[in-house]
Amino acid sequence: MSAVAASLSSSSSSFSSFSSFSPNPYLSDAQYALLSLRGLVRDAAAATAAFDPAETERQCRLVEGARQLTLADMESEFRALGYRFDRARDCLGNALHMAGARAGLCYPCVSPDPVQVSDGRSAWHWQARRDSKFRRMQALRGEIFAVYRNRIYEV
Repeated sequence: MSAVAASLSSSSSSFSSFSSFSPNPYLSDAQYALLSLRGLVRDAAAATAAFDPAETERQCRLVEGARQLTLADMESEFRALGYRFDRARDCLGNALHMAGARAGLCYPCVSPDPVQVSDGRSAWHWQARRDSKFRRMQALRGEIFAVYRNRIYEV
């Protein structure tokens, strides 16, 4: 019998005996292990402190090479391409990573709606322009982000 099978057969089947190695009740074991491997949690005291998903996401994006801008700078980058943000159509929510190294982690986000300055049509409308500026705007989406009021702003 393997060591794992022996430990499973010797353990109680009730959920009350289940113990997690994550010292933070808000983090799953997988999330804690991922943050530990990334160097974002260095000890149990740091893990038991209030978990800030927006700060964790910000740090991970910076490590991956994304640029953090102020919200005004982010808007000016889009305006240079002929887009502005329609703030009445901001989408607030929690984004969840579905795959990759951060699968299962979520963070608070706001997704502003870029609209064309020329006619006010959403960039995602089927009749919106599809020129080189549109393709640059699509690429820019993965390159920049902003943090405001503890939310990640991303298009």
